[in-house]
Formats: sequence, C-alpha cells, structure tokens
Amino acid sequence: RGPISGISEQVAERAEDLGALVGVLNGQINLAPSIAALNVSVSEAGDGVSATSAAIGNSLSAEITGAKGVELPALQGNLGDATATLNGSIEGATGTVSLTAAAIGNSASYDVSDLGEASLGAVRQANLGAASAKASELTVKGAQGAVSATAAAIGNSLSVVAAATR
Repeated sequence: RGPISGISEQVAERAEDLGALVGVLNGQINLAPSIAALNVSVSEAGDGVSATSAAIGNSLSAEITGAKGVELPALQGNLGDATATLNGSIEGATGTVSLTAAAIGNSASYDVSDLGEASLGAVRQANLGAASAKASELTVKGAQGAVSATAAAIGNSLSVVAAATR
C-alpha cells in the first residue's frame, strides 16, 4: 500500500478496518488520535481541588423527554488512539482533592424520560484504537480532606438513565 495523500499513515494502515465500520456505523467516526495532557500546580486551595485530563474520540450526550415513535441510536466508531496524562503538585488544600486522567474511545450517554413508544434502538460502538491513561508524578502535601487519583482507559462507554413520569 502506498501513502494516501493528506491522511496519516496510521489511518492508511487502518483503512480496511474503516471500510468494515462504515457498513455498520452511520454516526460519529473518529480517525485521529485524541491526546490530553495536564500539568497542574496548586498552592493553598481553600475549597478543594479538582483536575481532569480527558482524551475522547467520540462523545454523545442527549437528554430526551416525551419522544414518541422515534428510535434513538448510538453509532460510534473510533480508530484513533486515546491518550490522557496528568501530572501535578497540590499543596495546602483544605477540601477534597480529586485528580483524574481519562482516555475514552467512544462514549454515549442518554437521559430519557416519558418516552411513550420510543426505543433506544441498537447501540453500536466500535473502538479499534488503543486507550491509555496515566496519572503519575503526583504530589499532594498538607491536604486536610480526602484525596483521590484515578487513571481510566476505556474503549467504549454507555450510560442510560431512564425515568417514567406520569
């Protein structure tokens, strides 16, 4: 295979995978890498500290109320790698300290209520890229509240919250 003009070699190598996806997906398709990097330094935070580094290939979030006779599909394909890194130094936080690095290929979230005859339909998510999350070189000194650090690498994520209202 020769190089394809204007498209990275990574995408050219995965062109056959993309062809297979197109037959199944008609929604979001991401071909490029998703990269997030956060270096945070905080001194004397009064109400706590929250820092997030998030790399996401495709994301869909919908709030639906009172739909009738419709289908709500999630159709996502991610071929790019998702990489998130978080480095930081937190000193003297009097509240909660929460640090997160998240790499996600595909994410779909529905909050639905009073749907009547509507249906969520088929949820199709294909992640062919790698997901990598790293929270390292973290220093927390003198924190007076809870401290948490999370590194999450997720290929596909689906959340559905449904409530019937009458």
